[in-house]
Amino acid sequence: MEIKKTESDNSVDISLVGEFTIYSVSELKNDFNKLFQKDRTQLTLNLDLSQVTRIDTAAIQLLIALKLEFLRNHFSVNFINHSEAVIEAIELYGLMGFFGDPIRLNKSQKETFLFAYGRKKGFY
Repeated sequence: MEIKKTESDNSVDISLVGEFTIYSVSELKNDFNKLFQKDRTQLTLNLDLSQVTRIDTAAIQLLIALKLEFLRNHFSVNFINHSEAVIEAIELYGLMGFFGDPIRLNKSQKETFLFAYGRKKGFY
């Protein structure tokens, strides 16, 4: 997996490209740990998932841990531009309500992905 990162004082934009699996989780986890080592009063992470071609349970666990850690530190994390592979995993594990990030679906995806649980107005 390729990791593209742009960082400013209070904002980090990371784009993941390729397979987001157990084999890349430790590398990405180390990058996330470095974000918390800097002395910051405010931090926003935007994680672009549009180019993730495959995602497994280990990667989902990392996303859950990341969300919880950012919330615990009163920082903001946004998962954006979900690929179809990511949407499938979020639906499989019933995590749409937990993550709370807007997921944009095209017409054919709306017929494929039901998201019958955890719906919030404007997220589907």
